[in-house]
Amino acid sequence: MSRILLKIIVVIVVLSLNGCGRKGAGGGAAMVSDELGLRMNVPAGWQVDRKASLMCSKGDSTGIIISEDLEGRNFEEHVRQLSNDFNGKVVSSVPVSVSGFNGVRVVIEYPEIGSKSMKVYIHKEKKLIEISFVTPMEDFAGYEGSLLDSIESISLKGE
Repeated sequence: MSRILLKIIVVIVVLSLNGCGRKGAGGGAAMVSDELGLRMNVPAGWQVDRKASLMCSKGDSTGIIISEDLEGRNFEEHVRQLSNDFNGKVVSSVPVSVSGFNGVRVVIEYPEIGSKSMKVYIHKEKKLIEISFVTPMEDFAGYEGSLLDSIESISLKGE
């Protein structure tokens, strides 16, 4: 009997760990990267991908956290280049500070594919961290508030 109970407990624990990501402030889902020391609540109503914990989505909209070594590149110039990739048109660019690290929040339109993106680029030591949300152009205004809330929830630990 105790072996069956133990198996049931193990199954419950495994299922709870493989749920919709870790819980963020207020009980919502969060994307967490222990490697980057980063934690961020996902936008309201969005789900963390079960297989890729640094991705989230809702319908045709997606969010992702990626990082890369700057390898001697200038942060500001690299952000400009990334923002203009894929024929993007920068609509706004605002300097931000995230847990004491400098960054920039940009809104980019991609008219050729009918999407709009809100991104935050953060300069953490020798890394560039990119947090990107992409929505269909017509859905962006409806998501903008929750995207900003998500971005404001970002916390980073130093190395």
